[in-house]
Parts: sequence; structure tokens; C-alpha cells
Amino acid sequence: MAGVQPTPTQSENDRAAEGEHVVIKEWDGSPVDPNSPDPTQPPGGPGVPEPEIGTFAPNSGPLPDVDLVVNGGNFTDKSVIVFDGVPQATTMTIAGSELRASIVGFAGPAGDYELFVRDPAGDSRVVTFTFVNFATTEEPPKPRSRK
Repeated sequence: MAGVQPTPTQSENDRAAEGEHVVIKEWDGSPVDPNSPDPTQPPGGPGVPEPEIGTFAPNSGPLPDVDLVVNGGNFTDKSVIVFDGVPQATTMTIAGSELRASIVGFAGPAGDYELFVRDPAGDSRVVTFTFVNFATTEEPPKPRSRK
């Protein structure tokens, strides 16, 4: 609905009656964008649900590479997996419910990193992925026997 403005609070009405300029804000408190059709609605619009993470795999892996699979709901063609604050190239493999991304050559140390899904409707809950140091499978050298 173009031109719709949010209803002012009593406090805002009182301040306006006293001559104070009242700044109308978006639903999140930011200044109103004059091109916004309805500043009271969240970014995805009314009724557009945020992405949801149900499960993800693996939940840990060796540095520096991992292929992530995130299962959940409300994913769109604009959904991206965000790993350690960086949006990743993301592929939707099952419409609306499965996303994949590859983390290649990660330069950070072993430890816990935040992972979530972002799209125009908002962000999912944050989950934790753990990078571990790669364990070698080589056996230590055997002691030589003395003759």
C-alpha cells in the first residue's frame, strides 16, 4: 500500500503538538526510505518467513576445506550460506530445503565458526561449525634394534 505511514505513538503526537519534529522510522528503527511502499513491514514483506536451519553436515571437519550441506526451510534462490561473516557461493539442491557451499582454503585457525543462512527475509539462527587441525595417519618411526 503506497503512502501508508505507521501510526504515531501518543508520545510522538504530544511532541508534534508542542512543535517538535517527529521522524518516522522503519520497522527496525532506521529512517524511512521514501521509496518504501510500507515502512512498517520487514524486508521480505508481510508473511515472508526467514530462512530456518534444521540440520547441517558436517558439524566439524579438518582445515582448510569443507563441503557444507544445510537442510532447513524457507530457502529461496537468493539464500546464501554465511560462514565466518562471509557470504559463500551457494547452490540450492532441493528447492526450498537444502543448500550447499564449499569452503576452500580457509586461512583461519582451528576452532569454532558461526554459520547461518541469509536472504532478503532475514537471517536464520546461528549454528557453530568447528574446524579441527588435520590429523596425520602416519605412524611414528619404530626404534631400531641393536645388534
